Amino acid sequence: MKSVGRWSVDNRVPVNILMVLLIVGGLFAFSGTRREVFPIFTMKMVTVVTPYFGVSPAELEQLVTIPIENAVAEVSDVKEIRSTTSEGLSVVIIEFEEYIDNITVAAQDVESVINRITTLPENAEETVVQEIELNFPVIDVAVAGTAPERERREIAKTLKRQLEQIDGVSSVTATGLREREIWVEIDPNRLYGLNVSLDLVLARLQQRLVNVPAGSLQTERGEVLLRTSGTTSEASRVESVAVRMDDGGQYIRVADLGRVSDTFEEAVTLAHVNGQQGINLRVIKQENGDTI
Repeated sequence: MKSVGRWSVDNRVPVNILMVLLIVGGLFAFSGTRREVFPIFTMKMVTVVTPYFGVSPAELEQLVTIPIENAVAEVSDVKEIRSTTSEGLSVVIIEFEEYIDNITVAAQDVESVINRITTLPENAEETVVQEIELNFPVIDVAVAGTAPERERREIAKTLKRQLEQIDGVSSVTATGLREREIWVEIDPNRLYGLNVSLDLVLARLQQRLVNVPAGSLQTERGEVLLRTSGTTSEASRVESVAVRMDDGGQYIRVADLGRVSDTFEEAVTLAHVNGQQGINLRVIKQENGDTI
């Protein structure tokens, strides 16, 4: 009986064909292999978030958090239940046993038992049930430079839309991207001199612009700051809003009571690149997406 080595020497053609097939098959398999920077793993945890604004933590715990905890305790394979209750927000975290196969089914079970709760306050916001997912960023893209913030903002928003359209991209989150706002700084001395109340100014702005939030902020100089979204309201339009008529039959407008600025919201997060303020775009890929 011939050895494998001797047979390979005597039959070079089929051996070469076999080698070519192995190489082609390896290349084909490699091209279809999904490449990862971090290993994929699923946390066996589900969050239940219920906003209920204007309610104290103690009251919210009794009305929302405890009933949800009691309800989800009935779900099978629950390992631990933790909760955090702050003013206006209830968060319940349910951890399941490691041996469960499908956390999505577990999340559906949680949502089902919560929907059967009949004692939750009607004024509370809708309860949101979500799986906890660990999404590692694939790449960070920074937009920085000496250009004005408005230009950097437009470039970043355009780039964000383009990145979101790439196949395999799940989401793109922006850090340092401030939304445009119209700031109305009302001078209290002018209010007093023209016999106009702040509540009346706020009411007129809400009537004309709709998207003015209820409330105000006192500045260090004593001015009262009102904010409205800049996407639908130009500063000149806000300035021209009539508040009331004076004794002479002339309209007192917002411009007569203070200063209107077309600016940006106060920064919540900041991004810097080489010491320059910029905007950072973090790209998160889909679970079945290729990192490269």
